[in-house]
Amino acid sequence: MLARPDLFRGRRVGLILCGGNIDPRILASVMVRELQRTERIVSFRLSIPDRPGVLGQIATRLGQLDANILEVYHHRLFLDVPAKGAKLDVTVETRNRAHGEEIHAALETDGFRPQRIDAAMTMP
Repeated sequence: MLARPDLFRGRRVGLILCGGNIDPRILASVMVRELQRTERIVSFRLSIPDRPGVLGQIATRLGQLDANILEVYHHRLFLDVPAKGAKLDVTVETRNRAHGEEIHAALETDGFRPQRIDAAMTMP
């Protein structure tokens, strides 16, 4: 259009801007950051007993709460973890901020002492 304006003079013209050349990794990073900002992705650190079935119990509970589990990190070697305990970092998808608060409250009621953490801190 800039090189040959005479071809378009008097016509209706629309331009499509699609960003098709954006690096997919950058696009994914931007999208995930927005989901975190709007609290549609949230992370919790739970204090759990280190015994068989506890991870399954938590996964089942999160499923009952309609939270989709994205990542799980199970830590036994933290200095503040009792000998028969563990810390569990879990990152979930939520519907919105209120849903994240509902999940937090349910985990608190279940005795897991959840702490909200920044998703970037969940990396081992």
